[in-house]
Amino acid sequence: MKFHLQLLMAAALLSACSKSKSDTTTPTPVYQPKVSMRVTLWKGPELLNHAMSYETSGWYDATLAGGPANAAFTFEFKGSNGMKKNTDTLVHGFGTTDNAGQAKINYGPLKAYKDGELTLSVTFDSSKLKTQTTVTKDQYTIRTKEDLRNMASYFVPEPGEEYVLGNDIELDNKGKSYHVIGDFEATLDGKGHTISNIFLGEGDGDYALMGFFGNIISTGTVRNIHFKYAPNGLTSAKGLIIGPIAAKCSGKIINCTVNADIIAPESYDASGLVGLLDSFAVLSGSRFEGSMVCKAYAGLVGRLRGGRIAACGTSIEIRNTPQAGGAFLGMYYRPLFLNGFNNDSITNCYAWIKSLPADGKYYFAGNRPVNDGSENPKFLNCYSNTGNVIANFPQPQLYTDVASLTSIFTQMTASSQNWPAGIERPTGPLFKANPDPTKPPLLWWQ
Repeated sequence: MKFHLQLLMAAALLSACSKSKSDTTTPTPVYQPKVSMRVTLWKGPELLNHAMSYETSGWYDATLAGGPANAAFTFEFKGSNGMKKNTDTLVHGFGTTDNAGQAKINYGPLKAYKDGELTLSVTFDSSKLKTQTTVTKDQYTIRTKEDLRNMASYFVPEPGEEYVLGNDIELDNKGKSYHVIGDFEATLDGKGHTISNIFLGEGDGDYALMGFFGNIISTGTVRNIHFKYAPNGLTSAKGLIIGPIAAKCSGKIINCTVNADIIAPESYDASGLVGLLDSFAVLSGSRFEGSMVCKAYAGLVGRLRGGRIAACGTSIEIRNTPQAGGAFLGMYYRPLFLNGFNNDSITNCYAWIKSLPADGKYYFAGNRPVNDGSENPKFLNCYSNTGNVIANFPQPQLYTDVASLTSIFTQMTASSQNWPAGIERPTGPLFKANPDPTKPPLLWWQ
């Protein structure tokens, strides 16, 4: 009996030892890969369209962790609002994890996606493990002064890109510059917001043009923005071409306002909105209010060399005695013809010059190289309280006080014949009465 018991104990011990050996076997690992993605602010706004991966700066777009070691994977992006163009294809690629099961995913051409929810999916080739993450792609919304400046400084907006202001933006006036944004060929829609505390002055370099935008190129559009300059916020001691919205424009400016004091005593081209309107450009539904010190002023456009101006107004206080001026234009060049016709026009506009020194010269439109009158732009429904017109230029319709002007313009509408093609035409009156009856009328959209 005792022997039998010892035999049973030995068998149990042997079984336990055998079980212990089997328990030391490594279990099959369970991986839980996770990918994280961020919109990186690299010297600018949330601009995924110019995503750059700089290993030296540690700037990466997405990080994968918790995956198998040294394992191959593929990734793909999808956007909730799809691609911008029919020819665009989904962004995808492949990679390999390191010894710790981690990887960095660098991606670039995300400008192909419309703004919205952007989803990154990762699949491991061997095990078919999958993971994904979603972030908001909001690259085209400009919310801060840094976004605005860096958009121009580090990422040049391209044709077809559409940026919007997400809120009012107040600049900080650090340093002087001839412009805030240089060449611009995309679209910036202010959505009715204001860019305030703007200050332009003569900074580094030697430029002939000064304006918030240096040059709005033919593919560029700026719309629905209030530009509010700091007191005496646009200053120059040189004879520059000055435009508070744009120094030069061959694109479109639609439904914008400017409030500015322009101090440019040597300038013959100080203008209320645009310095040089060029090459079939459009300026519509826009208004200037402010003051000027200059040698020659222009209420709307300093130099017209091809373009259409419609439903614009200017209210100027002249604070010195300029040598000349144009309530609407400073200078008109020989026109650019489209299909054999002069396409240049100024329609449904007004000028209110609040101070008129007796010895100053004030014209509806100022100088021009060609003055025989045979190639004048089209003038229609344009009113000014200044009546001296340079030879061979059409006479503006005159008014004497703000009440008369308001009565005329609050009944004025636009027809397809006197409105720029391709620009949405308001169905009602183009102007409305100013809440302050001593000031000229506001635009219909203000």
